[in-house]
Amino acid sequence: MPFDIHPKNDTFDVLQGRDGAVIYLPEGHNPFTDKEYVTAHSGSELDEGFNISPDEFV
Repeated sequence: MPFDIHPKNDTFDVLQGRDGAVIYLPEGHNPFTDKEYVTAHSGSELDEGFNISPDEFV
């Protein structure tokens, strides 16, 4: 990290974009891989028209 940027997180995933840009993404909780979150929000109006396979969030 550049010395003049003060991150809120301590750990990051570092990726390289198609154009060569370096991207720092904070590591953290992903609600879309959390079975409890997915179960609590499945069946909402946003789910209409989407088919989700049972193993998609495993």
